[in-house]
Amino acid sequence: RVRAMGHEVTVPGYEKEPYIRIETNGEVFFNTSSITFQLNQNRFGNISGVPKTADTPDWLLTSRDGKAMWHDHRSHWMSSKPPAPIDDKGTIQTWTVDLVIDGDETVVNGILFLRDQASAVWWFSGFVTLFFGLLLAIGSQKLFFRFSVFISLAAALVGLNAFLGLSDDARITPVLMLFGIVATALAVSAVALFQRTKTKHIAIALNAGAGATLLVGAWLLANYVRAAYVPGLEYAWLARVVVPSMMSVGCVAVIDGCARIVRRRID
Repeated sequence: RVRAMGHEVTVPGYEKEPYIRIETNGEVFFNTSSITFQLNQNRFGNISGVPKTADTPDWLLTSRDGKAMWHDHRSHWMSSKPPAPIDDKGTIQTWTVDLVIDGDETVVNGILFLRDQASAVWWFSGFVTLFFGLLLAIGSQKLFFRFSVFISLAAALVGLNAFLGLSDDARITPVLMLFGIVATALAVSAVALFQRTKTKHIAIALNAGAGATLLVGAWLLANYVRAAYVPGLEYAWLARVVVPSMMSVGCVAVIDGCARIVRRRID
């Protein structure tokens, strides 16, 4: 990703052909007749019948904000087979991408590392939440509802942090934030309705719904617990604690809610 305003920047392609051009006024152009443009449409560059770069560039205006973002095969592992580190640091490869800034040639250098998965022990952090949630559900339903709010809000805030931690063009669907927000809304509503005797059954159902939301969100994001890198989070441990906690509270809330609803019908 390159951002430039008031400077002219060009990015040569894999064969040193004209590939990207950023004008001083912020206009960004991609040369669609470049072989690099064609190859970058595929993760591994596996495109049959790719033509050679045309003699005359075919410039496509993509934005006027001075930002160019592209997939560059020079900076990532190109094989479908798992990489093998070449040293104790986990180095896989070094890479370079040439740039020309206001006529001056420069080079962006990088190193690609392979990181081990996080320990599975992080899943056990959910047992603490599970134990605490069970105690509250058995001893004080009101406090358990508030605990559901706390875990849901924590999920929403960690998700927001992850979303804001990525640049605009690299942001993915904020699954954690969205599920956290929905669960928080349901849990807060449950707390509010639980204050009234006539709406306690609705509060129980809403808190069970918050639990189901947390369960689904945790299931979708289970890979965050052991991932070597959590997109957008500088401190990955936040997700590794929140996701198991979501699963634990979600289980307790769903089981507790269903049990109480069935019991009320029987009574």
